[in-house]
Amino acid sequence: MREVDEWLRIDGNYQKNIRRPRIYLINGINYNGDATRLEHFKRMVTDAYGPNVEVVVVEDHPYDSNLAQFNPFRATIWGTVAQIPLQGINTIYNIVQVAREYITGSSTETDKVYQWIMDDLAKNGLLGEGDLDVILVGHSGGGAIAANMAGRLEQNAYVNVSGVVALGSPLVNVDQAAQYAETVLDIRHEQDNVATLFGLGQLRSDEGRIVAPALALAALANPPLAAITLPLIDDIDTVFRDNLPGIQERSITTGTNLLITAESTTQLSPHSAYFASCEVVSMLQELVSKQP
Repeated sequence: MREVDEWLRIDGNYQKNIRRPRIYLINGINYNGDATRLEHFKRMVTDAYGPNVEVVVVEDHPYDSNLAQFNPFRATIWGTVAQIPLQGINTIYNIVQVAREYITGSSTETDKVYQWIMDDLAKNGLLGEGDLDVILVGHSGGGAIAANMAGRLEQNAYVNVSGVVALGSPLVNVDQAAQYAETVLDIRHEQDNVATLFGLGQLRSDEGRIVAPALALAALANPPLAAITLPLIDDIDTVFRDNLPGIQERSITTGTNLLITAESTTQLSPHSAYFASCEVVSMLQELVSKQP
């Protein structure tokens, strides 16, 4: 059994017998075996809130398919050239998988992450601990998984899912997540085109899981309709959204960020900038500071 923290610092004071919130970080597509960004964000959150939180990177990474690794000639010049279309195919495959997670509410990637978190809770003696706050943070396609899992964890792990955070997620069922989580933070970088499906909008409602595929099929059946139906996806989805009090839309305004590690300095695109954003870390404050 994991030893329970007896004291937790809240607003400058120490409260007794309150467990530290446990934050799970879930990656999006094109992970490709590199957890540098996740680990960097973990350090930022840990540095900001210290002993008040326990941050865990989900190690059974979703969307971890990498078709390029099956290229037998990748060490040659022609193999390097072949990597480009393979990576493109891999991205398309994972995008389809994200849509599948959103539409079905629980597909292979959600199931994989859910089982890993259940095993982690069991390993640390936390299953059935109703006073444990769990916060699910998902980037891009990971946001769809985080929203899908809120109810499953509350019902089967008997913990309190106090927050779901979607970072730059184009498809995420915030309506469903808000049925269980007290707070759902929907965070988007103002220059992140991926999060808005390149201008088409974002799918957030439970009904959108049915409406969006129907519109897409109609567009495929009659391509000229695509110019009319696809731009309406966001407007139609907005009509169906529950707009529950716990759902909060936030935006970050900082430009492209630098991710600095001991080994290198990496320029991040707006879609990846969440991992180095102090704004995002600050927005977690209301979830971390549990009131006695």
